[in-house]
Amino acid sequence: MRIIAGTHRRKEILSPKGQQTRPTSSQLRESLFNICQAELADSIFLDLCAGSGAMGLEALSRGASRAIFVENHPLAIRCIKQNIKNFSFESQSEVWSVDASQAIHRLAQRGIRIDLAYIDPPYDVLVKNDKTLAQSLLEELDQSNLLSEGARVFLEHPEGNRFNWEALTKLRFTKERRAGKARLLEFDY
Repeated sequence: MRIIAGTHRRKEILSPKGQQTRPTSSQLRESLFNICQAELADSIFLDLCAGSGAMGLEALSRGASRAIFVENHPLAIRCIKQNIKNFSFESQSEVWSVDASQAIHRLAQRGIRIDLAYIDPPYDVLVKNDKTLAQSLLEELDQSNLLSEGARVFLEHPEGNRFNWEALTKLRFTKERRAGKARLLEFDY
């Protein structure tokens, strides 16, 4: 896996071995960054359920001023930290080794405002009342004060997932795109 564009184009990204994380396809990464390229300059990018950190690294390579990586798998955290070091992005990066839900609340409490967020939760995780982790994280982002005015949120999910848009009061679903078997949902705040 490599960075697609920007200052670190073609540089290799380390990713954790095994089945604990699922890398985002280069097709989906390219699609997402083509959509939001104009908004990347000087933005704060949140890579939630970051895996290898590829999305946050791509954002930094393309001009984001800061990236916050949230991941709770120890091997993935090590890869993210090594990637940040390899790319010399230490001064522009924060790595949070916590549950995604906790990170949303803690970041909001610190007064951080996110301009662009990418969420790629494990596809098969249910939290409560048969609600998917993806739905739960969308609702938490919607209710937090973490997003800046005009922020955009992107969610990767598998084909066939259903969402309850009525549960969102501030986030507005705008579009769904296909990338192989994955789907990319886009929201405006």
